Amino acid sequence: MKYMTLILLVACISCKKDFLTKNPSSEFITADNLEKIGGLLKDDVLMGETPILGELSSDDYFLNPGRPDQLLPVERNAYNWQHDIYEGEGNIPDWNTPYKQVYYCNTALEKLDAIKGNIDPTQQTIWKQIRGAALFMRAYAFFNLAQIFATPYDKGTAHDVMGIPMPLSSDISYVPDRSMLQVCYDKIISDVREAAGLLPDTLSLITRSNANKPAAYALLARVFMSQRNYKVALIFADSCLSYQKSLIDFNSLKAKDKFPIAEINNETLYRSWMISNSNVIQGGKVFTETIIDSTLYKMYEKNDLRRNIYFGLNGKTQPIFGSNYSGKSYAFSGLATDEMYLVRAECNARDGLIDTAMGDINHLLQFRYKTGTFVTYNAQTIKEALDIILKERRKELVFRGLRWIDLRRLNKEEAGIILTRLVDGNTYTLLPISNKYTLPIPPDALSGSSIRQNDRE
Repeated sequence: MKYMTLILLVACISCKKDFLTKNPSSEFITADNLEKIGGLLKDDVLMGETPILGELSSDDYFLNPGRPDQLLPVERNAYNWQHDIYEGEGNIPDWNTPYKQVYYCNTALEKLDAIKGNIDPTQQTIWKQIRGAALFMRAYAFFNLAQIFATPYDKGTAHDVMGIPMPLSSDISYVPDRSMLQVCYDKIISDVREAAGLLPDTLSLITRSNANKPAAYALLARVFMSQRNYKVALIFADSCLSYQKSLIDFNSLKAKDKFPIAEINNETLYRSWMISNSNVIQGGKVFTETIIDSTLYKMYEKNDLRRNIYFGLNGKTQPIFGSNYSGKSYAFSGLATDEMYLVRAECNARDGLIDTAMGDINHLLQFRYKTGTFVTYNAQTIKEALDIILKERRKELVFRGLRWIDLRRLNKEEAGIILTRLVDGNTYTLLPISNKYTLPIPPDALSGSSIRQNDRE
């Protein structure tokens, strides 16, 4: 099957059909040493972006009446959970960008294999770290694609339902059809496991765009959470925190700053952000008609510092998105220690270790409240503990690209979360077990191929 049918040829490289004779292939041919190969993975603008359609479809925000008309058709239709969200548009970054990342990673891996026998022994560690980074980034791209374009994971059906196409070669003349969902997750997990054994233990002091062992463990924890495999997610969250456990004291931040949390901070393990061309989710109070869901906003108590760090007010005194961990206007979607504390807490609670779970939640929240005002949580039952943890998870990880993943998995746990939108007097509803939790594959990827479209009925 041609990459053309997946739009990896046309759209992934700036939608240019001369992709084979121009960038990036002509540069890749000369990538015959470690510095050049490693450089293939250092385009932060490309390699740092993750899909945004899930966040656009989630329930953490609403748009002021009449404002959906200002959006791109894809944004407006994702917001309303329409059957056809693209209206014929072929250049869909949520699909194209991750597959372009995959192409870069595949090329780097092949170049590494080609020079493996000629590497000086003193450079073996660098070779391993670049391989680990390529495996990590490819798995990250595949996982992000699966959360948008594949059905929510269910162990009982994963062998029988379609996942995503998983090209493992830079050969643009052929790409496999959609793999079964279980095959997709197995490959993602095996690649990140291998990466964890190759990557450095410590984080770079000057960037958070470099893959590292704690980030690999954090990604594994996130993957296993999406599978509802809480026992294994716990292992990897704990492994991550054994290397990096620091938290930011929000008392040290200045809420009046445009971006109070710096790009390089104590919590970020790996930096990525949701695709930045969206008109809906931008930090820095850029788009003032994206209003924080009122139920969510009311969860932040007066002394909860996140209320003023994460949000601001528009001219109508409505709460809007201000900033999170990107240090810029883009919405952070990367891996950080706060998420790992929440993962560990939820997994322990589900296993009946309530006091241990509450210990992690209370430890995290002491850094989120005005000094001396936080009252520790106590829970007597698993349900009480989970109610607390899931509430705090939603508050802490707002606009991080995780709410959509959580809705998919929690509704598999029979949470029964119903989403509603009111647009131009019409009410739209997304039911808990709806096929619309899987977004449609872009039409250009289907054209001339045997790839089957997702069922949205």
